[in-house]
Amino acid sequence: AHEQMEQEKQSEHQKYQRTLKSKKSYKEKFAQATSKEKELQEKFTTIENNNKSLVDDLKASEARGVAKEEEIESLKKNNSQLQSKLEKSSATIAELKDKHEKEQENVLTSSET
Repeated sequence: AHEQMEQEKQSEHQKYQRTLKSKKSYKEKFAQATSKEKELQEKFTTIENNNKSLVDDLKASEARGVAKEEEIESLKKNNSQLQSKLEKSSATIAELKDKHEKEQENVLTSSET
């Protein structure tokens, strides 16, 4: 009877040790999982921030593109106005040349008589 009680005591003690080991193992696994979750959360946050940064860069780039297009349109309009002024000036110069040549002819003609 004494030996049987001793064996039961031993058996209970072994169960207790296994339970402690199991709890310790569970706590370690839980700690690892928690640590891994935190690591993944940090990676996710980094990726989100990078993504936001890329979106901001894209928006800024698009805005610069729009500004460039507006600048190009403005330059085209300006160029068109300058082209028009140049054509008018050329026409005026041609008229003045004609007038000058006619006056020269008149001067020559009148001096001949």
